[in-house]
Amino acid sequence: MVALEAGDFVMGSPDLEPERGGDELQHLRRIGRTFAIASKAITKAQYRKFQEANYADISYPYADGYSRTDDSPMLGMKWYEAAWCCNWLSEQDGIPKDQWCYLPNEAGKYAQGMKPADDYRARIGYRLPTEGEWEFACRARTSTTFSFGADVTLLRHYGWYMINSDDHTWPGGSLKPNDFGLFDMHGNNWEWLHDIHYSYTASSDGTAVEDPNDIAVVKDVDVRLNRGGSFQQLPHEARSASRSGCQAPLQILTIGFRPVKTIK
Repeated sequence: MVALEAGDFVMGSPDLEPERGGDELQHLRRIGRTFAIASKAITKAQYRKFQEANYADISYPYADGYSRTDDSPMLGMKWYEAAWCCNWLSEQDGIPKDQWCYLPNEAGKYAQGMKPADDYRARIGYRLPTEGEWEFACRARTSTTFSFGADVTLLRHYGWYMINSDDHTWPGGSLKPNDFGLFDMHGNNWEWLHDIHYSYTASSDGTAVEDPNDIAVVKDVDVRLNRGGSFQQLPHEARSASRSGCQAPLQILTIGFRPVKTIK
């Protein structure tokens, strides 16, 4: 885990950024906490321990063809399972249950009807990154198209994508990290985020907009955010500002996750 003292930063992309999406309104964002983020995505070996501990309840996606080694990212878990795994990681670290970030539904399941704790951003348990946290971590205090600059020809040194991946993920940390020491923020695998996909807003006076507090009951129909691009994506989908998403119960064989936790 890498500890990051956040604050205000410019989120989204400028109008003239090549291949920008229409949902990337550039604005000043505030993250009012220090958080730690995993330097790499959760691997197959790490996720297997979670699967083995919860064998009766966990689904087993057929991800081996795209993630071929134990130190490559785990792919294909539902958003619900990623959130559940975060609680399991908290349990393994001995974090008190009142500090876990996700509450199961009335049937005790991590499925539709579960919700984040109302104060999840203040709790010290593991969780999925907010979109603001993820982009702050990805950018590593840059404002360019990628964390390494705007020259797309350099992407092969930092990320696995359609051109260099041979249609599968690679072990985490195989390429260069960004300036925060985080690997594979561009490419290799999409990453589940905590938030629902929503439209950005900017303040009328140019002041920073607070990181949204998404504490709604989770529904299957809600589109949850993915970031980072994957081994099957084109370069523009791996940009720092690029946004994507899918519904929580879907198992997509390009999506994994990396956990975060609030420090203070």
